[in-house]
Amino acid sequence: AGPVDGVQVKIADFGLAKSDFASGSDVTSCGTPMHMAPELLLHGGKGAGPKVDIWGVGIIMYQLITKKPPIQAVSYSDLLTNVKKPVACPPELANDHICWDLLSHLLSVDPN
Repeated sequence: AGPVDGVQVKIADFGLAKSDFASGSDVTSCGTPMHMAPELLLHGGKGAGPKVDIWGVGIIMYQLITKKPPIQAVSYSDLLTNVKKPVACPPELANDHICWDLLSHLLSVDPN
């Protein structure tokens, strides 16, 4: 199936209503850090655009499938370290190569 004319996907960051980390610093750039693309986290919120939206779709898909975030972190500094690492294939997708191929492309650390 090809793209559907006139269809727009919109993602809202409902995580803005809660704090993921004790410091409460997770809304500095108007987004939940656990859902933010690496380029936003590592470059002070610069680099927003379609590639960042693709990352967001990947985060949501991963969490819908596994019921956990793709990047584990207990603090903001942990997140800044871990977001640079490739997301590992979860056990739930060990035999679903098509789904994992899609997710691994959506969650690519280098969006280029």
